[in-house]
Amino acid sequence: MTHTIRLQGPWELLTARGPMRFQAPGSLELTDHSDVAGGEIRCRRRFHRPTGIAGSTVHLVVAPTPHSSNTEVFLDNCSLGSTSSSELRFELNDLKQASMLELKSRYDSPPPPDAPLIGEVRLEIDDRQRDC
Repeated sequence: MTHTIRLQGPWELLTARGPMRFQAPGSLELTDHSDVAGGEIRCRRRFHRPTGIAGSTVHLVVAPTPHSSNTEVFLDNCSLGSTSSSELRFELNDLKQASMLELKSRYDSPPPPDAPLIGEVRLEIDDRQRDC
């Protein structure tokens, strides 16, 4: 059986003026497009390892960011990969007690003010025993 944990919030949009909190998949109106400095938006969220997952397979699933030309995924400052159009899945082995997830989305032009800052992000936990 697969269990899903949606990482909806709180997320932080990292700006030159400091972090701004928001709930995903909602949007945060960017009244000052300097928040998209250099055509990039950076969002981060801390999350804790789910309990009771010994022997389970855990995947981090990241949907592409709407209106973005490319989104790169980092876990604890290590790049996991990037996408422009398809969902990404990463098996998380040895997940730490607390981890920092960061999404860096690049834009050719600023997104519309009401556009979601990130796509759906979730953990999928498959509690079937893995083959050794």
